[in-house]
Amino acid sequence: MRKIINIGENEVALASNAATAILYKQTFHEDLLKSVSNLSATSGDVLEAVEKIQKLAFIMAKQAEGTPFSVLSKELTEDGFVEWLCAFEESDFMDPAAMIGVLGVWNKNFQSASEAKNA
Repeated sequence: MRKIINIGENEVALASNAATAILYKQTFHEDLLKSVSNLSATSGDVLEAVEKIQKLAFIMAKQAEGTPFSVLSKELTEDGFVEWLCAFEESDFMDPAAMIGVLGVWNKNFQSASEAKNA
């Protein structure tokens, strides 16, 4: 799944595929599915939710660049993540439209994979 969404004033191309969860885990040492499933409006920790959305957006933005994996794996670091975030304001990721956009791209890919498995 590939889509361009707005995050603050920036148009950001995002791509999600079978490698997204693996790249997320290799970069942030967290399970993507567990991270996303723990997001809820009742969790009370908005900043934690925003950070998980930022991390997912970073991975998918890097995938959308079409960089070969051998190079991409060197760019996907926590330092690279922080550098990428410098193009945004913190409030950009608190915007519900941005959160829904990021999760929507990943979720659409995840749904497509589940539907294919069930067919």
